[in-house]
Amino acid sequence: MTRFRPPPLLDAVLACGLAVLGVAQLLYEDAGLVSVALMIGITLPVALRRIAPLAAVVVSWAIIFVEGGLGTDVTSQGHAAILALWITVYSVARYGLGAHPRAGLIWAMACVLGSVITATGLDVPSMLLTTVITVGPWLAGYAVRRSESGRARAEDDAEQARAEKERHATEAVDDERTRIAREVHDVLGHTLGLMVLQLGAADQNLDADPVSAREAVRSARQAGKSALAEVRYLIGLNDETIAASAPPTSGLLDIPDLVEQNRRAGVDVTLELDLGATAAGGEPRDSTPSATDLAAYRIVQESLTNAVRHGSGPVRVELRRTATDVTVTVHSAMREPAGVRQPAAAEVSPAGPDDGTRSGRGIIGMTERARSCGGTLSAGPVPAGFLVEARLPTWTTDER
Repeated sequence: MTRFRPPPLLDAVLACGLAVLGVAQLLYEDAGLVSVALMIGITLPVALRRIAPLAAVVVSWAIIFVEGGLGTDVTSQGHAAILALWITVYSVARYGLGAHPRAGLIWAMACVLGSVITATGLDVPSMLLTTVITVGPWLAGYAVRRSESGRARAEDDAEQARAEKERHATEAVDDERTRIAREVHDVLGHTLGLMVLQLGAADQNLDADPVSAREAVRSARQAGKSALAEVRYLIGLNDETIAASAPPTSGLLDIPDLVEQNRRAGVDVTLELDLGATAAGGEPRDSTPSATDLAAYRIVQESLTNAVRHGSGPVRVELRRTATDVTVTVHSAMREPAGVRQPAAAEVSPAGPDDGTRSGRGIIGMTERARSCGGTLSAGPVPAGFLVEARLPTWTTDER
């Protein structure tokens, strides 16, 4: 059961004020008690104009019809009654729910026209005048309602736009953090693997070949310094308190140095690099989008890291660039225990454990790198090894 809500204080004061004003005017003109009762019945429903606007219209305007039948015209004896009627019909248009605004207007028109017909018959001028007087306040209330509704929709749209903007900003931050985490994974994973190999070689040759051992330590130290510089740069992207350093410029032209680092660490790597001719005759680095340039480097770097972890033989790296794309192929010999069948590439799960025969997070990272610049990547076991193939576009997204 719905509990009755008391009217707002302002509406109650307004209704009482109109009632007092109307009764005072009637008493000043020596009107009878019937007129006083009708005046009170017209003005007091104003208190309900916001909490029950249709009820206010029904009561106030019904009394107009009753007074016509009684031969009484309180509206002509005081302005308070007219104001009360205008307020109720205005309020039903502004605050009414659903079909209440239209129902309130129809009821008010029926009552006032019925009152005119009862009192004067079919007096067309009087009927037109009362129609204008009745419809005018209703139209004003409806116009205010539409304006408030439009303003509310605009505020809702603005709030949704702000929420959408915040969501996009949050997604951008999450994407950037994921990118930085992937970069750190690639840098540290590869570098630490190389350093372990180089320091292991240095330890084995420390007595027998001090010169080679010293060279291995130098290579490990240089690899560590390079990785530290890249990690500092990546951390600086996400921390305004850290002074920005020059961004790393790893790309296609740096792959020979990357291969040479792995060779010095004892990895049997061969490289076939064909950068082709550029359309403008410029430098190879300038003809390749930076995203593709870095993606190709990281794919080779991660493939070599996986070969160091799981490989058992030579690694072959091939890079070819044409006018439309860069093709990266890395084939590494893999351990294959006796009696164990190599699974087909389609059987390899990207989310599987990184155990040498199944791809792991590194494959997922390389796939995401290729996809981020509009390329594709496939990876999986092949006879006597593991094959990574990537095709990366040499055009930017704006040039499609």
